[in-house]
Amino acid sequence: WCLPIRTDLQQRYQTALLALARADEQFEETAEAIALYRKILEKDNYHEDAYRELMRLQLKSGDRAGAIKTYRDCLRALQEEAHLELHAETQAIVEQILSTP
Repeated sequence: WCLPIRTDLQQRYQTALLALARADEQFEETAEAIALYRKILEKDNYHEDAYRELMRLQLKSGDRAGAIKTYRDCLRALQEEAHLELHAETQAIVEQILSTP
């Protein structure tokens, strides 16, 4: 009986963290937003939106190496473990990362 409740609470928690991260971005609190996206991925390593936003912010803040590591983590989780293809938006950010010197 508690499994559906637990699942619902986990989803609400993820949604709240995502909203907080986006709010931090709007207030240019990049470090806080990055920390929240990482926290989301600690709980759900298949959350492609969180990977995408984390890579985008890492690149924006000049952390290309971090963005590449996040891409590798994303690739491992989604393609190798879950056998899923990356969304076109994620692919676009990856191309941007790889083309940035």
